[in-house]
Amino acid sequence: MHQPHKHYIEALDDSLFVKVTEEFGKTFDTKEFDNLLKLDSYTKQEAEKVTEMISEFSDIVCEHLQCEIEKLVELYERF
Repeated sequence: MHQPHKHYIEALDDSLFVKVTEEFGKTFDTKEFDNLLKLDSYTKQEAEKVTEMISEFSDIVCEHLQCEIEKLVELYERF
């Protein structure tokens, strides 16, 4: 099964990954998420769970990226 979300997660730099994972871990079990991402096929319950987890993880990533972008824009505008 092709799982592009795994590649997106791997594309995050280490610092951002740690921040996002720590925040995500406050709500979800990160080990369970990792195990679900490694599966080749899913039961209906697993599919629903991993979909919810991917959505939440993505939301957290987007929030952190938006914050970083705003910081960079502010810095850019100073020069």
